Amino acid sequence: MPAFPYYNAPAIDALNSQAVALLKLFASRGYVREEPAVLQPAEIFLDRTGEEIRRRTFTLMDPSGREL
Repeated sequence: MPAFPYYNAPAIDALNSQAVALLKLFASRGYVREEPAVLQPAEIFLDRTGEEIRRRTFTLMDPSGREL
């Protein structure tokens, strides 16, 4: 079984049309679209999950030295 489903172009177009319709509905009700940051501070997640998860998590350092 593949890890990710395969979507052909018509299926992707249908999904995008549904997403646009939902976003328009939310906007019509006063909601604002928010784009969260892709990278998050690692301590939020790793401090609560333990060393086993820390060993298997890909982290980066930002210029100030924080783990992301």
